[in-house]
Amino acid sequence: MMILYETMTGNVKRFLAKTGLDHQPISSVDQVNEPYVLVTNTIGFGDAPDHVKDFLERNGQYLLAVAASGNRNWGRNFARAADVVANMYHVPVLYKFELGGTEKDVIEFRERVKAIAERSDKVKILY
Repeated sequence: MMILYETMTGNVKRFLAKTGLDHQPISSVDQVNEPYVLVTNTIGFGDAPDHVKDFLERNGQYLLAVAASGNRNWGRNFARAADVVANMYHVPVLYKFELGGTEKDVIEFRERVKAIAERSDKVKILY
């Protein structure tokens, strides 16, 4: 299972590096043909970046779950990009973390990715 990401400030990339899990930016992938988890930053007042939305229009059929980074200073809009994508593609929000995440965030994220990967092996992806 792939982990694909988008980052504006580098927080998402730094977070994923701490997890030790394989990951790559969505800019390096044109077409996805396997299940993946998306990790994105949040922009504006709680939205997903347009680049992410464009990517998902082409590749949303294999999306299993979404996670997002954000800043708690935005209150209820904290990491809301995950909610936006989850609602658009009817997938679960895997995790939300602040900025580059804490060690606790890293551990929890890895556990949740492992759980969803195990489930995805048992579920046929709908085309």
